[in-house]
Amino acid sequence: MKEFIRNCSIIILVLIALFIISKCRGDILKRDGIQGVGKIVDIRRTTKGKTTRKTIVLIEYYHEGEKFVGTRTRIRDVNIGDCFELIYVPKNPVNMSIDFNEKVNCSKKKDE
Repeated sequence: MKEFIRNCSIIILVLIALFIISKCRGDILKRDGIQGVGKIVDIRRTTKGKTTRKTIVLIEYYHEGEKFVGTRTRIRDVNIGDCFELIYVPKNPVNMSIDFNEKVNCSKKKDE
């Protein structure tokens, strides 16, 4: 019983830490982030076991002429070549968040 309580405590501490990290990342994006456009360049569907399926999306975007590629897990259907609004931090452009609900025209790219 003591081991069960210890394991539950560890799990709770890890979840709290993940929540804090996620909240801080979101605050940084809100405070320092700038808008851009990300283009879907690849979609990879993976399976783990018989029931778990993931769709990993590779997103290409530019900051000051430099290309960055990020990955996100996606549940909804997206297609290669689709463009979406994203927010990234100029000091650390790999820190980004993409809004799959805001599909935009790919010609809207600013920093390419």
